[in-house]
Amino acid sequence: QEQGTVVLEVCVDKNGKVISAEYLLKGSTTADTKLISLAKQNAFAWRFSEGNVDKQCGTIRYEFRLK
Repeated sequence: QEQGTVVLEVCVDKNGKVISAEYLLKGSTTADTKLISLAKQNAFAWRFSEGNVDKQCGTIRYEFRLK
């Protein structure tokens, strides 16, 4: 059981679909591959509003805590 923060740089196409999700060391407090994989799976499930720009990127921060 791991805990920590995983920060991903996520890029979205003009249709609102996540097209990439990359782990960022800066801001992350863990490099656990399972937590990174879970964060990426969740990021690809997101759907954003459509836009006029071909691609937009930003960060999503995931906090994993033990219960």
